[in-house]
Amino acid sequence: MAEIKITNVEALGRPLGQYSHVTRVKAAEYVFIAGMRAPGADFDAQCSGVFAQIAKALESAGAGWGSVVQFTTYLVHSQDIPKFISSRTASTRRTPCSSSTASCRSSSWSRCTPSPLSSPP
Repeated sequence: MAEIKITNVEALGRPLGQYSHVTRVKAAEYVFIAGMRAPGADFDAQCSGVFAQIAKALESAGAGWGSVVQFTTYLVHSQDIPKFISSRTASTRRTPCSSSTASCRSSSWSRCTPSPLSSPP
């Protein structure tokens, strides 16, 4: 089982988003999951679909959301960040992810395309 230790450095102040300053991982194996996208009539449906796909990918590797140590997200519209955070928290049942970046870029990709890096338990 991977040993994951998530900490914040007091001298750096409180993180401003859903991330922590330092994540230390001791594991013998890593699983990399490709970017996901899902069809949907609206942002919430797309996010639900993407998180369901990631959960299936994690499960196929014998892992779960508790094993995720990095999660990168690309959103087309910055105003979707609060909805994304809410959807991620509800879907993964954890907050914050150990290391997380939300970038807003113009893109032809689906509006919610997270790509986690995980190590199995």
